[in-house]
Amino acid sequence: MDDLTFFARATLNEIKKEIKKRGGDGDKIGGPAITDGLSPDECCAELQRLHDIVQQLTRQNEYLQNNVQKAAEDFCADAFKKLREMKEKYKIQMR
Repeated sequence: MDDLTFFARATLNEIKKEIKKRGGDGDKIGGPAITDGLSPDECCAELQRLHDIVQQLTRQNEYLQNNVQKAAEDFCADAFKKLREMKEKYKIQMR
């Protein structure tokens, strides 16, 4: 195994770990195509593909986090509005 293949495989393992941390299935990445017999160009292509997947998952994660934050803020604002309406309706003293 040449140095490039060795480092490419090590990098692929780190990418798989990162994808698993972010909720993806890192075990499905690469699969049996990752072998010692890959050419340097094939290793680079696979690394680029995995890099693109990580970027896509990162964008999806950011989108979901932003939507959850907005939904939580909207829910709290709505709950506070309803609480004020109940206060007025029932003349409840709020502290």
